[in-house]
Amino acid sequence: MNRSVILTWHPAWIVAPLLALLTVGRAEDPAHLTNIAEIRALPREVAAQGLPVKVRGVVTLAFPGPYGNFIIQGTHKGIFVRTFEAKTAGLLESGDAKSGSWKRGMLLEVEGVTNPGGFAPTIVPKRIRTLGTAALPAAADVTLAQLLSGVFDCQRVSLQGVVQRVGTSPITVGQFPDSSTRELVELLIATEGGGHFTALSVEQEGFEAAALVDARVRVSGGTLPFFNRRGELLGVRVFMTDRSDLEILRPPPADPFSIAASCLDNLKPFSAEGTSTHRQRIQGVVTLSRPGEWFYLQSGPRAVRVTTTQPEKLSIGEQVEAAGFVEIPQYHAELREAVFRKVGGVRPPATVPVPLDWNLATQPPNPLRELEFSDFDGRLVSLEGRLESVETIPGQPVRLHVNHQGHNIVASFGNETPASAVMKLRLGSDLSVTGICAMEMTASWPALTQVEPAGFRLLLRSPADIAVLRAASWWTTGRLLALLAVGLLALCGSVLWVWQLRHQLRRKSRQLVSEMSARRDAAIEFQATLRERNRLAANLHDTLLQNVTGLNYQIEACEAESLPKDQRKANHLETARRMVRRAQEDLRGTVWALRVLPLHDRSFAEALCGLAEQLNEGRETRITVATEGELPRLSDFVAGNLLLVAQEAIHNALQHARPANIETRVSAAADGGRITLIVSDDGAGFDPELKSAANRGHFGLEGMRERVERLGGKLRLESRPGQGTRVVAEVVLGSFDEDLA
Repeated sequence: MNRSVILTWHPAWIVAPLLALLTVGRAEDPAHLTNIAEIRALPREVAAQGLPVKVRGVVTLAFPGPYGNFIIQGTHKGIFVRTFEAKTAGLLESGDAKSGSWKRGMLLEVEGVTNPGGFAPTIVPKRIRTLGTAALPAAADVTLAQLLSGVFDCQRVSLQGVVQRVGTSPITVGQFPDSSTRELVELLIATEGGGHFTALSVEQEGFEAAALVDARVRVSGGTLPFFNRRGELLGVRVFMTDRSDLEILRPPPADPFSIAASCLDNLKPFSAEGTSTHRQRIQGVVTLSRPGEWFYLQSGPRAVRVTTTQPEKLSIGEQVEAAGFVEIPQYHAELREAVFRKVGGVRPPATVPVPLDWNLATQPPNPLRELEFSDFDGRLVSLEGRLESVETIPGQPVRLHVNHQGHNIVASFGNETPASAVMKLRLGSDLSVTGICAMEMTASWPALTQVEPAGFRLLLRSPADIAVLRAASWWTTGRLLALLAVGLLALCGSVLWVWQLRHQLRRKSRQLVSEMSARRDAAIEFQATLRERNRLAANLHDTLLQNVTGLNYQIEACEAESLPKDQRKANHLETARRMVRRAQEDLRGTVWALRVLPLHDRSFAEALCGLAEQLNEGRETRITVATEGELPRLSDFVAGNLLLVAQEAIHNALQHARPANIETRVSAAADGGRITLIVSDDGAGFDPELKSAANRGHFGLEGMRERVERLGGKLRLESRPGQGTRVVAEVVLGSFDEDLA
């Protein structure tokens, strides 16, 4: 049987697992402490000062490996020598023990300094000298209480008892200073007066479990304490280093099942000679089993929990006999460290119903009633109750909370039962639950002999242990509240949605009214502008242009009558005539520019092509028009404003940029809600950051921007000196434009 042995010590102390007894010879050396008993009696704060010591003693316990720690003992006291720590820190001089290995029985002289240790003062050696060999001190016969008091720390002791468990565990480098791996044998021994202690074998071969379990033995060896980080004693172990340290006083029975069988209700009876620490044998029917850990045996009105490491699987209802050691961990006796075997076929265990009037708060009237009352513990019982809740925590057993007679009873499965097996159960259903009853007891002052049940829980075997007597209605209070909550949330959501729709409708209405008002103003302004431009163009054509034309005619007539033809170019009249002709051309261009080309039932693209043709007449500049995709139908005021923007952009390019090419491109968005007009040229260009000034006559750009913005669009100008100009106008189209027109 392999079991792990945990040796507890603080890492800074390095050592704590091994303890022995030191012999000290007292030398006359006033500069050093030479008495082991005096060194162990030092307070911790004094031992921490590193006082010089020089002691002699015989090695009673030594760790294996080079420079392993050891214990030396004098006549009465022993002390721990921290050899490995000193060697690691470079403080140890080998002296005569050059190999650094010490054996039991060696007589040594150790010179070093004191150390407070983890539990009691120790020695950190600087020099070790081998003096020879000596006989081991006699082991002191002690009781378990004396051993656990810590008084016999680092001394050889002797105890006897019954071996109840034998285990082995590997010892790693972290526990021993050498690099080898060893088997550490662990014996759990029960004493006659009650209680257990652990005996460990450091260097021997492993013991056979069959030869020692249930044997009465006497153990001799050195003691080793284990303690916490505060230096408080937690326990003591006895270390054996030779076969002679273990004496078998009475061997165990050859067959553990050959002993007489005990009744389940008489495992720990009164005896004038004291209770037995040997194995006992019981028989019964298996009611619940967890292989390699424990199982429950039931026989008649009694049941017992049995712990075992035997991995064989047991089925519910199998007849089994088990031999183990009786312990009382809480209230009832159970069998520990048991071995078992099957002795019969499967027989369904009897189930005991829990009385409906069973009230855990009622104190039993007499001890006999107490025995009868508490015998539900460990038995296979059934009860009825209402399912209150189900706990399904990942990695933990599924737990059901059942209300039985006003008490919350917890019924739990093993870890192997999935949560899905009980998810179909409805809360509030009436259930019949069958399982192992695990009682919880309590005792109150001053009547500590009157142990009362404080509650119990059920250990379920499988989902088949749950039977639904009455399924809860699907319309539970929780579901009704949840439905009401969902309806309330839906109502609130609907109200919020309607309010949001109304808010959006008002916002969209205001936006639509604003857009329609702006578009209406743009349409009205376009019509007014159209009439005013045509009227102004007509007035200029009928008055000023006619007058300038007549003036030019009169100058030509005067020139023809007053000078010969070969002298006219240098004449002032010729100069005036050319100026008047230039003014006549500019005025004619202004009149043309003021007039807006009518659509005349033409599309916007056709009107734009007609505009380009007129502007291209008599000029070397190449003007082209391109459309991308199918353009939507535009109302007259939108198309007219865009024609004015295109006309102004082309006219500005012809007037100021002297380009070789002017391209006009029109495109519409996929949804038909926006149209884009781009007029680009390869002329001189300019810096857009320099705003046009009225005194330079550049009113066209601002006029184009205002027209586009009145249509809800944007005008973007891109130009750099020497790299041409690009005018981009994006206009929003409205479904109500035709009605406004």
